[in-house]
Amino acid sequence: MTRRFRFGAASLMGLLVISTRALGTTWNVSNVAELDAAIAGMQTGDEIVIAAGTYPLSRTLWMHTPGVTIRGATGNRNDVILEGGGMNTRGVDEGISVGADDVAIKDLTIQEFYYNGIHTRAENDADRTLI
Repeated sequence: MTRRFRFGAASLMGLLVISTRALGTTWNVSNVAELDAAIAGMQTGDEIVIAAGTYPLSRTLWMHTPGVTIRGATGNRNDVILEGGGMNTRGVDEGISVGADDVAIKDLTIQEFYYNGIHTRAENDADRTLI
């Protein structure tokens, strides 16, 4: 027995919408406010691309959405720096907090945080973090 499936225009459009969401959104950021907004608005499959520069963080970047990437735009880790207030200053204690599965952090430098530059949250069962 042969089964045939027919797809109308509405079905095809539905598949395209599903496919587009699976690819995610690319957030291109060039300042701390844009970075904070991208972190707050990201969804599974999204990628945050940070332009070259030094970013003095005003808060921890909470990455609690699974399947996302944050990376420097140039591919050179020396070009993008996420920076805290230093080891002797309380304020932003950690740079990035990973609390979800399949998070990737690439091509950037993280420095001068009181506790951890990157904290993978085992208590949240964060698996397969790529740094």
